Amino acid sequence: MPSDFSKEVSSFGEEKISDEDLTGDGRGDDPHVTVLYGLHSYDPTEAEEILETLSPLKIELGLISSFSDNPDFDVIKIDITGKDLFKANELLKELPYTSKYEYHPHMTLAYVKKGHCKELIGSSHFKGKKITLDRVDYSCKDDVHTEIVLSGR
Repeated sequence: MPSDFSKEVSSFGEEKISDEDLTGDGRGDDPHVTVLYGLHSYDPTEAEEILETLSPLKIELGLISSFSDNPDFDVIKIDITGKDLFKANELLKELPYTSKYEYHPHMTLAYVKKGHCKELIGSSHFKGKKITLDRVDYSCKDDVHTEIVLSGR
């Protein structure tokens, strides 16, 4: 995410979600949208070859909602739409990966105790904000990051 927008999201989360509500992984301190979770390779080369063919991804932010299917905590998130994200997701699925999740683009604000922060659900604070992403961060389990520029080659 562009740094100015990342700061805006982080500030909103800090203002609206108290430390007492947090659990598990706490705040989403690095605002991002996952393109595909669970790629097997530590080598970003194949993903880079695929993603470099894409032009910058246009996304639009939606309402604040939650994932509440975990019995231990809820995830407060911003819904994200954009056909470009789904295209990137489908292209990356050509590579070996493992994921038990259906793709639902979102930006995590925080992991909160069960039933907390319900007042945020449905908030349109970020709704309609449009962002163009010109790069993707390929990250591995060992916390190695590779920046991939979306050049549309």
